[in-house]
This record gives sequence, C-alpha cells and structure tokens, in this order.
Amino acid sequence: MSINTLIGLFYIISNGIAFPIYAIFLCVFISRDPFRNSTTFLIKFWLGVMECTQILSGMQSGFMTLFNIAEHDFVERLGGAFNCMALFTRPILLFVLACHRLLKVSWISSNSACSCGARFIKIPLSFAFILALWHFVYRLTDTGKAQFSLEFHVFRPPPYVPGTLNALFRDIVVNIDIVTITLTCLLDALIMAIFCCMKKSKGLQKIRQVDIPAMVHALLTLTHVFVVKCGSNDLYEGLLKKHTFNVMFIVWLQLLCTVNPLFYLFFVSRLRNEFLKFIRCRPCHEQARKPVYVLSKQESVVEAKNDNKESAAKRKNSAEETRRIHRLEVGKSIVQA
Repeated sequence: MSINTLIGLFYIISNGIAFPIYAIFLCVFISRDPFRNSTTFLIKFWLGVMECTQILSGMQSGFMTLFNIAEHDFVERLGGAFNCMALFTRPILLFVLACHRLLKVSWISSNSACSCGARFIKIPLSFAFILALWHFVYRLTDTGKAQFSLEFHVFRPPPYVPGTLNALFRDIVVNIDIVTITLTCLLDALIMAIFCCMKKSKGLQKIRQVDIPAMVHALLTLTHVFVVKCGSNDLYEGLLKKHTFNVMFIVWLQLLCTVNPLFYLFFVSRLRNEFLKFIRCRPCHEQARKPVYVLSKQESVVEAKNDNKESAAKRKNSAEETRRIHRLEVGKSIVQA
C-alpha cells in the first residue's frame, strides 16, 4: 500500500469521524430551545458551519489523494473555495466568541446583565459573514482559485507574484487572520486570568464548565490556522517539500480536526446530554433502573408486623373520631331540647 493511499484513507477516516458529530451539534443548536436563543451558541453554530465546510473539503482532499485525481474543474475549485473560506473566517468567529465571553465574565463579576451586549456582538458577527462571502466568491474566480496539489496533498492558493491582485488579496487575508489570532489569544489569556483571580460563585462555576473547554478548542483551532497561514513564506514551502515533514503536517492537522468535536463531546456535559438525546439515546445515569430489593423471610415478617401496627393505629384513630362526632351530635340535641 502506497503512502498516497494511506494519506487518502487517513483524510477520509478522520474527517468522517468529525463530520457527523459537528452535524448533530448544529442540529442541536437549531432545534433545542436553550441553545437557539443564546448569542454564544449562535456564534458557535456558525463556527461549526465553517468547521463542517473545512471537513468536507478535507474529505474531498482524501478522495483526490486516494484516486490520484487533480483536475482543474468546478468541483476542485469549489472545494478549494470552501477550504480557504473556512480557514479565513474561523479566526474571526473565534475572536467574536472571545469578545462575547469576556462580556459574560464582566456581567457575572459585576452581578449585572446588559441586553445591549448581545446586540453589539451581532455587528462583528455580521461583518464576519460579509468577509466570508467575499473570500468565497473571490476563490471561485479564475484569479483566486485554489488548486489541489498532489505533491503536498492539500489545496494551495495561486503562486504569490508581487504587484498582482492576487498578491494584494493574500496580504490582506493573512494580515486580518494574524491580527484576529493575536487578539483572540490575548482575550482568552485575560479571561483565564480573571477566572484565577475572581472568587468562586455559582455563575462563575457555570461559565467555567462551558467556556474553558471552548477556550481550549479555540487555542487548538488557532494553532491549526496559524500553521496553515505560515505557508506564505519560503521556509514553510521548503519544509513542506520534504516528504516526512509533509506527512507529519497532514497527520497533525487531521488529528486536530478530529480532536476538536470529540473535546466538546466528552468535556461539555450539556452538549453531550443534548447530543445523546438527539440520537434517541438517554444518558447512562438516566438509563440505570431503580434497584429492586428482595426481602428475606425475617424481613417480610417484620414488615408485616409493622403494617399490622399501622393499620391498628388507623382503626383506633377512626373509632375515636367517630365517638367524638357522636358526642357532639348528642350535645347539640340536648341544647336544642
């Protein structure tokens, strides 16, 4: 079995594991009421959409590597557009998510809530959608199309030629991504510092359970994007031409794509429970049946005696109540006479 066949199978298996998990998460965000009305999960929903497009592009890379196909047709151009759009938009969405998370932490620390914060977050979120659409449309054109390289087993943008429109576009994209990556890392570090300094409270413990795994997921994804964006320099190109480094790079990227949804599935309890409910499978602690105790003969005799005592006490109480009512009725008749 050749190395290309192994790389193609690895692409398909790793992305095939991650895609259904992300797809079910997206369905949960749409259908479940606590999630679809939350600004946090609205951001995570679109982040999941970008992850799914990246995964589908990765599966396409696996099939093209497996069957040694690299035709410059519309399917290849579409896969490259999805790949580049996801890599470009994901850091922006993570930056918006970090800003919203910082607002939530400030609300909890000050014991106050502001409805205008959710409206403010929707402004950069809309801006991210516009940039994603702009990037996607440009990658579908002849000037900006990304072609699949069988040598590197990845989608590669057009060659960098200074002074051209493609060079200007790539400089803008790389600079936007680097800025958002840096700001997101700084915001996540600030939030972690606030978590360490603040006193424990119920609201803070709740946000820790949900958002700390999200921060780890963001750092993994940002590392993924940062390494891919290093493809702009000659050093990365030189290392990528070495077959061993190329294979290690592909394995590392696909492991990151597989670890991200699994991290959410295993470490965020609310999402895990909703995930299991969605696939018609209750959590394990709900599936456990109540224990059935079998009484021994001696315990049965004691239980019967206790039942007899309780029934006798009830009969005695009812008899006393009857006699009391009878005396009251007799007293009333005497007074009336």
